[in-house]
Amino acid sequence: RIQQAAYSLVPEEKKQHIHFHIGRLMQQHLTADEQAENALEIVRQLNEGRGLLDDDAERLEFANLNLTVAKKARASAAYRPAFEYINVAAELLPEHAWETHASLASEIFHELSVCAYLCAEFDIAEAHCKTLLEHADRPLEQAEIRFMQLVQYAYNRRMEEAIQVGIVGLRLLGISIPAKPTQADVLKELLWAKWNLRRRKIADLINQPVISDPEIILSMKILIDFITPSYLTGNANLFALTVLKAANLSLKHGHNPDSAFGYANYAVLLAAMGDLKSAYGFGKLGIALNDFFQDKEGRSRTLTMYALFGHSWRHPLKTLPPLFA
Repeated sequence: RIQQAAYSLVPEEKKQHIHFHIGRLMQQHLTADEQAENALEIVRQLNEGRGLLDDDAERLEFANLNLTVAKKARASAAYRPAFEYINVAAELLPEHAWETHASLASEIFHELSVCAYLCAEFDIAEAHCKTLLEHADRPLEQAEIRFMQLVQYAYNRRMEEAIQVGIVGLRLLGISIPAKPTQADVLKELLWAKWNLRRRKIADLINQPVISDPEIILSMKILIDFITPSYLTGNANLFALTVLKAANLSLKHGHNPDSAFGYANYAVLLAAMGDLKSAYGFGKLGIALNDFFQDKEGRSRTLTMYALFGHSWRHPLKTLPPLFA
């Protein structure tokens, strides 16, 4: 209270100078590790005095600092503070940032859109996505924005909208998926999966190359995050077609961390068709790939699919708990 009382006596015009000076002193006298540990406090102090900035280089420096702490705050699920920091970053961009600092502007507006969605500021998020799309020249860049929208729509349980932007994103990458596929569409993709596997043993697929093509990597990301909306909307054919598209990309081009969950879902389809042997094989392949890529984030979902639709058909139920230990 004494500190608050003393602070209240400081004239408003001097507070900016004090905060700015404190922030600069922390930057000058703390080690790199200490600055990283106290990044939020340093940026908070500097932001209080940002009205004193009149140099473009300093404004860009501060914009980068706010971008960094916004990402850090979002990773800690502090969505509202992250939204505030990234708004400051956007405010500090120069007037013609899209012409002079396009990469930084794109990164800031992307983070701004994500944080806005997470804070249920949907109108703001949509407006910033529109800005991003206006400045995205390549189909890959546009697809990345659609992927971000897909993830956030699904997170906010806006499944129909997630499906719509997912279809648009995949189309930008050369993959066509109708909103309401027929059984013929599913059967055709299933036949492609059989053809792409041919005479290879499922276990040997672990030796497939790692995908390096950014368009294939993004296609896999979109397809994997497309699975949940397609399933939760009760669109069985869309779910099946999405899973098969993901499986075919991996069978044809190689693997990345998303291939593990893709194969685990392929096991679900195979089990539903009565091919329990192949379901078990692809489920085990999914687990092996998850181990190979050391993908902790995707471990639980891949393991759950394998346990329910692969392992449980070949082993006693008492063997399930050790899988999750």
